[in-house]
Amino acid sequence: MEHEIEPVPGLPQRLPPGERILWQGAPRMSALLRRAVLAPLPISYVTLLEAWFVGTAQRDGGGAMVVLRAGLLGVGLAALCVVAAAAFCLLTARSTMFTLTNRRLVVRSGVALSMTVNIPLSVIQSAGLWAAADGTGEVMLQLSQPHRVHYLALFPYARLWHVTRVQPLLRGIADASYVAGLLADALAASVDAPAARRPVRVAASRIAAAA
Repeated sequence: MEHEIEPVPGLPQRLPPGERILWQGAPRMSALLRRAVLAPLPISYVTLLEAWFVGTAQRDGGGAMVVLRAGLLGVGLAALCVVAAAAFCLLTARSTMFTLTNRRLVVRSGVALSMTVNIPLSVIQSAGLWAAADGTGEVMLQLSQPHRVHYLALFPYARLWHVTRVQPLLRGIADASYVAGLLADALAASVDAPAARRPVRVAASRIAAAA
């Protein structure tokens, strides 16, 4: 297996003296699927794709069977996109591990190429929590200037539309509120905390669990 060479699961090397693991976890595949596949943007794309196939067939003067075949082709392509996205979510969830220590947050991910990103607690300016009613959620981080990480190195664990100032994201984790509390305590206890750091806060209201 690709990660068998890790001296500590989720970490590229053993922890130095004085550093200890506070929490380790991985995203839930079901949570990634809901957020990545069943989100409004992908659904809108699939709907537009289907409308384009049917509309093109009608505009070209095709009969009922032509329009029907175009519609079925659109449905087939949409289903293929959903299956591909679901497979990506499954592989991503299996290859990801988040590790929170008393000194840093480590994100190990990557389906084809494994990458490890170390984020010292000392560079975390603030954090926010989005929690769903089923307990899963996302913990979003904002780094202090001039510290930054590359978007592609974190994908899909970076907030969308925040490319110039990338915000790391613990996506689809179970017991998100508990993890946010651990992070808040670790940030508060961090020796090199930025002066303007704000505590972890709930960034959005709870929503009903998906069926």
